[in-house]
Amino acid sequence: MTQRLPSLTSLRWFAALIVFGTHIFPLIEGSSLERGFHRIGEHGAVGVSFFFVLSGFVLAWTYRDGDSARAFYLRRFARIAPAYWAASILAFVVIAGVESDLTPSRVARAMFSFVALQSWIPDSRAYLGGNPVGWSLSDEMFFYALFPLIIVPAFRASRRSLLVAAAGCVLFTAVVAPLALAPGNASDGFRLWALKISPVVRISEFILGIALALLLRSGARLPRRRALTWCAVASSIAAYAAAGWAPTYLALGSLTLVPFSLLIVCFAQRDMDGETGWLHSPVLITLGLWSFCFYLVHQLVIRVIADVVTITGGPAVRLGYVALSLLFAIGISAAMYRVIEHPLERRLRGRSRRGGATQPAQPPVSAEVATSPG
Repeated sequence: MTQRLPSLTSLRWFAALIVFGTHIFPLIEGSSLERGFHRIGEHGAVGVSFFFVLSGFVLAWTYRDGDSARAFYLRRFARIAPAYWAASILAFVVIAGVESDLTPSRVARAMFSFVALQSWIPDSRAYLGGNPVGWSLSDEMFFYALFPLIIVPAFRASRRSLLVAAAGCVLFTAVVAPLALAPGNASDGFRLWALKISPVVRISEFILGIALALLLRSGARLPRRRALTWCAVASSIAAYAAAGWAPTYLALGSLTLVPFSLLIVCFAQRDMDGETGWLHSPVLITLGLWSFCFYLVHQLVIRVIADVVTITGGPAVRLGYVALSLLFAIGISAAMYRVIEHPLERRLRGRSRRGGATQPAQPPVSAEVATSPG
């Protein structure tokens, strides 16, 4: 059985939290906080880049040679579908009951979200229809579909080939795609879809995670220096801050890709070496386990509060609404995890085993990962 990586579970919570920050605009609009939001919170969608790399990393980390594609797909369905569909139904409730906007055209666009195909449509009304954050899950469905085809040759690749693949993914994400779609080369709407939403473009981050995990599994190691870990933390924070001042086509993930990847590798290596630290806090690990549900519901919670309550007042009052939204989202995500996500995942996995699917030992729950949104 692969080794537990609890630090990565905790990091999922922080990635989900910065995604939450990118959606609080309705609660602070018109206040003195709005200007700071555009520099600090608006680009929180870079958290999705972290999740894409982490998703590939954890799936490759927990992969067992000989695992069948059918078993993998069944496990992914059990992991993702219950919470995703519950949040999709909740989105319909919000659209109909709170926003009173259940028009035929909006329902038609939202149905793409319900079947996780929305990210293939270069129209924001479609890829943000239904539950808007679901577009990243649509990307993940594409990644999962290709994973059995990618992992088999990657698992047998040499360390040098994995390094070349990792470097190629970084080059593509950080240089090739932004330059190809820089201002003047495509319409603004298409460029935003291509750089932020398109599964074909974003899969490079997922493949990078696979390559990094397999490098660690092959015995490759970074220098065991605590300073390197703190450098990864500091560079991730600095890159995130810099993204608030960078052009959109660079701020969507290019600036943070290498620091986020280094962060994942450093903390995974610390866990492998048996080191413990603040990321092993039971509270943070629990929040990390709830982070998938939190990602799915947080924007819906913000929309409901913004529509039901007349948002007025100074910065302190607005921050109070943000804190209230955060607490409600955490509470709902905890309930969803305990009532829907975790029990239904176990039940569906049990049925797949009884149905005769080849099922390797279940990976440690602290290493399981699902993506978050932007």
